[in-house]
Amino acid sequence: MSQYIQTPPQLPGAQMPAALPPKKKSGCLKLGLIGGVIFLAVMILVTIFNNGDDVASINPVEPTVTLAQAEKSILSSREGVAYSNSEAGQALAARFSKLFKEAALEGTDAIKDSHEFITHCQLNENSALFLVHVPKLRKFDKESKERFCEIGWLIAQTVLAENGTKTNIELAVGVKGLALYQNIYFGKFDPNNLLEESQGVTSKSTDSSLLEDFFKGSSNEQ
Repeated sequence: MSQYIQTPPQLPGAQMPAALPPKKKSGCLKLGLIGGVIFLAVMILVTIFNNGDDVASINPVEPTVTLAQAEKSILSSREGVAYSNSEAGQALAARFSKLFKEAALEGTDAIKDSHEFITHCQLNENSALFLVHVPKLRKFDKESKERFCEIGWLIAQTVLAENGTKTNIELAVGVKGLALYQNIYFGKFDPNNLLEESQGVTSKSTDSSLLEDFFKGSSNEQ
């Protein structure tokens, strides 16, 4: 029997459920994020946090950043939680980080408010990449680790849609612990497919060398 609850977390501004949910368990992420109901829940978060303060603590952009530098930057929040090769990408990284943290806090008590989901967004004219560090990733079970990847993919699609990013650009989302990637999702961004179960994922891999191409495009300052 699955240990996951396939219902959305109670979100700020959402209607109170008829009964309180079961107590959250450490190491178990109780979020089934594939489906229209969850998509709407994430969109609620987007609306709530779209108040102009998402870019409060970010670093100057680094147009020539490399993959190795991006991976290193997401390991510590001492200098902020949002990194990018462009100002537009910084705003997306900050939003992505905030929404990811809120979803994780609702899903498991293994994540605390002091934990940060540091994010790098590599935003180019025809592609977007989100790299996110998940605190304590190694302590979660296999299914929960993959849930984090699903969360990341859905939130990436959501923030790009809200931003008005052009459709059908290449998209990748890498979920990383201290040293290893749990998974990297590859596909296309298409807001018309946000409610589909596949969410536009075309392939998955743990080979980070496949991300190098995202660091060769021209930056997008839309």
